[in-house]
Amino acid sequence: MFALLLLSVMAPICAGILSYCLPYRKKTNRILTFAALSVSAVCNAVLAIAGIRGDVTVLTVTPDIRFYNRVDNMGLFFAGLFCVAFLLVAVFALSYFEKDNRKNKFDCFFLLSFGALMALCYAGNLLTMYIAFEMVTLFSMPLVLHDKTKESIDAALKYLLYSVGGAFLGFIGVVYLSMQCTTDAFAFGGILSADAAAKQGFGLIMLLTLIGFGAKCGMFPLHNWLPTAHPVAPAPASSLLSGIITKSGIVAVIRIVYYTVGTENLRGTWMHKAWIILILTTVLLGSFMAVVQKNFKKRLAFSTVSQVSYVLLGLAVFNTEGLTGAFMQAASHAVIKICLFLVAGIMIHVLGLHDVDELEGVGKKMPITTWCYTICSLGLVGVPPTSGFVAKWYLATGALDSGLGAIAVIAPIVLIISAILTAYYLLSVTIKAFFPSDKTVTYERVREPIAMVVPLIILAVLTVVMGIWAEPFAAFTASLL
Repeated sequence: MFALLLLSVMAPICAGILSYCLPYRKKTNRILTFAALSVSAVCNAVLAIAGIRGDVTVLTVTPDIRFYNRVDNMGLFFAGLFCVAFLLVAVFALSYFEKDNRKNKFDCFFLLSFGALMALCYAGNLLTMYIAFEMVTLFSMPLVLHDKTKESIDAALKYLLYSVGGAFLGFIGVVYLSMQCTTDAFAFGGILSADAAAKQGFGLIMLLTLIGFGAKCGMFPLHNWLPTAHPVAPAPASSLLSGIITKSGIVAVIRIVYYTVGTENLRGTWMHKAWIILILTTVLLGSFMAVVQKNFKKRLAFSTVSQVSYVLLGLAVFNTEGLTGAFMQAASHAVIKICLFLVAGIMIHVLGLHDVDELEGVGKKMPITTWCYTICSLGLVGVPPTSGFVAKWYLATGALDSGLGAIAVIAPIVLIISAILTAYYLLSVTIKAFFPSDKTVTYERVREPIAMVVPLIILAVLTVVMGIWAEPFAAFTASLL
């Protein structure tokens, strides 16, 4: 087991370092990238299929400080999701960076970020989780400033500031909880000592901790890095920032709430209600801000602010339905939002279009790309039979069954309002693309690069398949309980 864990994390990290150090050669870089991702994916698949579960102490610094890994169902779920996403984005990047001689630097931090995410998935205690979480920030930040323009540098610094600031709040919670737990090893249901939740200041520390780790998810009030970083990052980077890097915050929140503190120590407290209010505020804020954005990628970025908070809502209602909805929304959002940002990348790369108003008639020029965009947009809205519909169904029923009084009623209403706004800001693009206002203009079809289109088709198909075949998500949630 240790060898598989080590390969899963270190193969991409070593390949990333080699990619940076070796002279740029297109073929060599491609081999390194896909070999590292494939090795990691195979290791994760073996761990999952063979049913290998367990713990490994990597390094003991002192009796109270150790770096500790564990293989469990939750970690394998996110590791598998990340592997699929990075492989598809790597295929897309073949054409996107075809004429970019700096691709070796992108590949370096692309692979380092992936390795850090693998380490996060298999973190077995708070210290290991926190170190991996910080590594995700440090390795993914250079992806934002790839173009080295003033805007990209400013956006990368903002991303770093928000992420490090949020991680500092999270670190306060990590240190505090480490002193209040009966053991340092994660366990579903919590490892908090019996009297810890009753201590003064516990609720405030927990709220600050969740806000801190929530910064990576784009949760209000530390959400503003997302709409700044996404428009200036290359499309493969912004797709990962939205679809995958935000999930590192989700992993941290799950480990804090479900594997360290325990839901029964939080249920019904003022901190619990305040957390849900912040989540619902983020859902509405992101949706309303997305409606008014003219820049295509910025619109999608504000959409991410809203949609990732759906996952947090499912985690915050503390019941089986909500948890099932959270995992399904996490997978659904990752697949859909990666596709949408890659679509934006094609529009920029092939046609040089950045604003929503410029996309009129693009459906006639690039029909495959636009149809993939439309299918995934329907998924994000929550139209059956897509994965988004099933996820939102579980989230709504979970909120109604939460027993949180007015919040139990308000939450589904917020989800409905957000869905209506999502339909407006996404599907209005589809309408313009396929039904341009000027009927006299002739739109010639443009070549859609196959390496860019194939990942879109796979992601669009997954959006529908996960909606039709949703039972594994319910079974997965049951495996955690």
